[in-house]
Amino acid sequence: MKALQLLVQSKTRTFTELLVNLQNLSLRDALRVYTLEGSLGGLLEAKANQSVLGRGRFMVFEMEHLMGMGERAVVSVLLFLFHQIEKRLDGSPTAIVLDEAWVFLKHELFKEFIRDWAKTLRKANAALMLSTQNWSDIFNSSLKDVLIETCPNKIFLPNPEATSETVRVYYEMLGVNAREIEMISRAIPKREYYQRTPNGRRLFNIGFGPVALAFVGVSGPEVRARIGEIRKMHGDGWISEWLRVRGVQNWADYFETKYEAKRSA
Repeated sequence: MKALQLLVQSKTRTFTELLVNLQNLSLRDALRVYTLEGSLGGLLEAKANQSVLGRGRFMVFEMEHLMGMGERAVVSVLLFLFHQIEKRLDGSPTAIVLDEAWVFLKHELFKEFIRDWAKTLRKANAALMLSTQNWSDIFNSSLKDVLIETCPNKIFLPNPEATSETVRVYYEMLGVNAREIEMISRAIPKREYYQRTPNGRRLFNIGFGPVALAFVGVSGPEVRARIGEIRKMHGDGWISEWLRVRGVQNWADYFETKYEAKRSA
């Protein structure tokens, strides 16, 4: 308690400073990993977090490297981010998207966050979106009933196996009828999606043009590496060069003209 009181009076409030005044050896050993002496100090040891997280309209956190650091790192950092998200819910329209939902659904700490958010976020004018590739992530979770009841809007990706006996049962548990299952099984991958909402149901195509697809329609380590190389070579003018690589010549010329005009201004 004394160590925390001293930390409150400090201007820095870091884990390292906390350990200096902490007398409990067990707590010192447990917290040392979060200081610059420990393996997770680079993630959580800082004098402030506002400047690090920023205040942009879109905030994205890449999980690949973090997940490779082990469960302690994942739990610690995500708990910090979840608390930061809650503090920023001020009534402004907000969407919280949890990709690779299995990471959160398998851990008791995050399951409680999701259970609470699923029931209360609408009061803060916020929506929770869960994305998962496997039905088992939902149906094997203790949150199954909560998620099904509190997520009225569902988007299904094309699935050729949707009509199989082992898979169709999951769709049926969500209220999807035989005709809808057939549509999902025949939908075009990476192009069409089936949406069910309280206001209606339909198969739709987002309809991106060639410029949008040149950016949001590409993925994979090789493509990202190629984009990285182009950005290093062309700086802020990389957009037009990438569009040329993707074969969108007319828009590449347009963005190049805009970039040159901005640079000359």
